Amino acid sequence: MVSHKTTIRIILCHLLGIDLGRYRDRIDMLAASISVIQFGLHGPLLKRLGDRSYMSAELQSRTGS
Repeated sequence: MVSHKTTIRIILCHLLGIDLGRYRDRIDMLAASISVIQFGLHGPLLKRLGDRSYMSAELQSRTGS
């Protein structure tokens, strides 16, 4: 899924049982990053959060919000 980071953080909070009102305080991620959730027998598992390794080193170094 591709979306704005706020939407992704809210979905992650819901899946991981984190209070939705605290998404800004509990999940930090940069724009254009990749996050991966694996769904298994024991529920969702956060496998990757805010990964920007696919970008060039120059782009990775930008903080972006």
